[in-house]
Amino acid sequence: MVIKVKSIKALVISDVHGGFSALKSMVERVGNVDIVLFCGDATPYGRVMTTLNAFKELADILKDYRVLAVPGNMDNYSEIESVDKIGSLEIVHGKYVEINDIVIAGVGGSTPTPFGTPFELSEDVLESILARFRSIEGDRLVLLSHAPPYGTKCDIVVSGEHVGSKAIRKFVEEVQPLAVVCGHIHEARAIDKLGRTLIVNPGPASKGMYAILTIARGYVEAELLRI
Repeated sequence: MVIKVKSIKALVISDVHGGFSALKSMVERVGNVDIVLFCGDATPYGRVMTTLNAFKELADILKDYRVLAVPGNMDNYSEIESVDKIGSLEIVHGKYVEINDIVIAGVGGSTPTPFGTPFELSEDVLESILARFRSIEGDRLVLLSHAPPYGTKCDIVVSGEHVGSKAIRKFVEEVQPLAVVCGHIHEARAIDKLGRTLIVNPGPASKGMYAILTIARGYVEAELLRI
């Protein structure tokens, strides 16, 4: 007897940075998905819009979808820390949500950058947040992160240096979640693997880049796309 397992189709986006017109075009093209995973950085460069208003704009464009989101390093987390939901958008930094036997766990921000951006966290703080998810079975866990794990194709800057989080890498190596979806490093758009874990950086949505993730317990596949 063949048992069919219902999969989840997810739109994965990151680094909108106020590029809401590109996001609108993307939504028109993508069509039906079960969920949207937003990996952070809604706020435009130069703070021409508050983080709260940027997340409200994001929620309005994605109002027809259930959206799970974490703040990026360019987002001022203090503006949304007390907000659990904006419309159909749920902020899941430090939290997890279960959907069809799949668990989506969120960790926002990034390790310190040379630019002193609004939401930077030490490796120790990131590790303490990730510790909340260690009891979840890896074969049904997707980590929704802004920062990529260290030492992958998804965290390489133009100089060739790896700048991802070592705490996230350690978590991946030890827990082996199904996937990590991340952003932060715009030029490191890629799909990679750490052991059994698929690592996906869809590239900046401000430039029309996104990924489609298909997830079921013990199964994941990803495709990088662009409008």
